[in-house]
Amino acid sequence: MYVAGFDTSPYGIEWMRFEPGSPVSELIRTVPHIAFQVDHLEAALEGKEIISDISSPSDGVSVAMILHNGAPIEVMEFRRSSSVRKRERNSASRPRVKTGNQKVGVKA
Repeated sequence: MYVAGFDTSPYGIEWMRFEPGSPVSELIRTVPHIAFQVDHLEAALEGKEIISDISSPSDGVSVAMILHNGAPIEVMEFRRSSSVRKRERNSASRPRVKTGNQKVGVKA
C-alpha cells in the first residue's frame, strides 16, 4: 500500500494506492472513506463491525476500519508523547489573555 498527499493537501486528503493482490479488504481498496480522530480507539470500536484490525501506521498513531451503512470508516487515535503532555501541562499554568469578549489561551 502507498499513501501520499496528506502533508501537502489543504484539506487533509490522503491518497491510498494498493499493489495487485494486496491483502487489504476489497471494500477498503475500492470505496473512498473518511477518517475520524478519537480520544480512545478501543472504546470507539466497541459494538462496531471492525473490518480492519487495529494497526499502527506510524509512531504514536493507531487506526482501525469499521463498516457503517456499507461504507468503510477509518477511526484514528493519536497518542501524545510524554514531552507533548509535559508542554501541555506547562501551558495550562500560563496566564490566559483576554481580547474583547473572547478568552484565548497562550500557546507554546
